[in-house]
Amino acid sequence: MRSVPARPISQQPARPQSPPETIGSMGKHSRPGPPNQPSRAVPSVGGGDRFAAYDKRRRAPVDVWRRHRPLHGGGSHLRPGEPRVLEEWNGFSYELVGTARNLAQAQQWVNERNEGSA
Repeated sequence: MRSVPARPISQQPARPQSPPETIGSMGKHSRPGPPNQPSRAVPSVGGGDRFAAYDKRRRAPVDVWRRHRPLHGGGSHLRPGEPRVLEEWNGFSYELVGTARNLAQAQQWVNERNEGSA
């Protein structure tokens, strides 16, 4: 049996380490910005209203109460002459409420709700 000579292990330079005072201020989930402002990641729910969290869940996504979709799929800006499906938020999901002949009529229907609620 033949012995294999051992190879020398290469010495890598040590990684620089942060001073202890910096490590203490580096929170794992800290966010940048002033500490006296609440986080914008999670909107606050009204403290006085018992049903505020429930009402918040029932709001339409991004407060879009009415929307239109192309009948045969694709981007909503493509093929403006094709029919559109009209959908309205019912408090839990979007439901089909009708159709429009083209993009202009669908946009007019969406804007009716926006003008009436203002």
